[in-house]
Amino acid sequence: MKRSKKKGTDVSPFWTPFQEFPLPPDAPQKLGAERLFKNSRYHVFLRMIPHPGLAEGELMTHLSIKRNDRRVLHDWRDLQRIKNEICDPECEAIEIYPAESRLVDTSNQYHLWVFPKGKFIPFGFFTRIVSEAEFDKAKQRPFDQKPEDLLSTEDLNEKLRAATT
Repeated sequence: MKRSKKKGTDVSPFWTPFQEFPLPPDAPQKLGAERLFKNSRYHVFLRMIPHPGLAEGELMTHLSIKRNDRRVLHDWRDLQRIKNEICDPECEAIEIYPAESRLVDTSNQYHLWVFPKGKFIPFGFFTRIVSEAEFDKAKQRPFDQKPEDLLSTEDLNEKLRAATT
């Protein structure tokens, strides 16, 4: 069953939990994939890699993500949810916009580089702020599943002021 959004926008199936599948025969050539996860919207190849910024023996997770229909993706909430469900909600990940000399752009495929749980990226926001309220004329779409700590307009304004001072 598909769900419709506003006219003229993408139609995506309802989100289903990820399940692990056997790797297809050509998967080893696909960036050294070790595991494959699929749900109603995406398939995700996972591999574990060493990273020079981590201690000896610690590995980073590389998630290679494609929509099942191979269309363009860049829904931040979906990428966050993929990271949470396949790795851990308390892991931090980055998506890189590299120097042109390191660019890999061959398909509508997206990559998250996930640090081990407990390793934090030393930049970004350092507090959680989640709301559907309008702030400074910026609008957010409603959540499919509302977080328990969803902020009201008043609480959002107060938290954002505190986070930026």
